This record gives sequence, C-alpha cells and structure tokens, in this order.
Amino acid sequence: MSNVFEMVAKMREGDKAAMTITPECAQVALEIREERAAICEYDGLMPRAWAEQQGMLESESWREACEIRHVLTAMNIEQRRDYFAKVEKARGLAAANKLRDGVRDAWTANRAASKVAA
Repeated sequence: MSNVFEMVAKMREGDKAAMTITPECAQVALEIREERAAICEYDGLMPRAWAEQQGMLESESWREACEIRHVLTAMNIEQRRDYFAKVEKARGLAAANKLRDGVRDAWTANRAASKVAA
C-alpha cells in the first residue's frame, strides 16, 4: 500500500492483511497529515499539493514510530514474527525489513538505556 489513506480504506473494507497497525494509530496518522498540510499551506505559503506532500512525509514518519513502539511493547517474540510476516505479505519485503530494523534499533536503545539506569 502506497499511503495511509489506502491502508485505512482497505481496513474499513475488512481487508485483514491491511490491518498491520492499530486503527487508532492509522486514524491519528490521518489527522496529523491533514493538520500538518493545513499548517504548511497557511504558514509556509505553499500550494495545497505541496502542503499535502509535506504533511504526508511528516505523518508517515510518525506512523512508523507508532508502529515500532506498538510492536516492541505489545508483542512477544512469536507475535512479532507473525506480525512481520503479515507486514511482508501486505506491504512487501522492503517495508517488513524497515520495520524489523526499526524495532531492533528501538529494542537496542531501550536495553542500553535500562543498563545505564541500573
């Protein structure tokens, strides 16, 4: 799926493969995109098309961070493996590998922070 809008549309249609992030996270990503586009258009004096593109870039990075946190905190290792397989099937190998790398980096950072705190 190329963008959050398509993902949410497929989720609303009942496409199970598209449900790789929580509906709440997808909804917030949509709201952030619209808000950022409006701000960019108004404050940045951008044409609407440019503002929407900027909003998409900013909301997509937020969605990715949200998904990484969700996978890291709400799933055990077996659930993560299943989730990564679903992501690979729905979004492709590159997206699944990007998510795996993000989760691995976040896990490593959390582990390092907990060692420093101890």
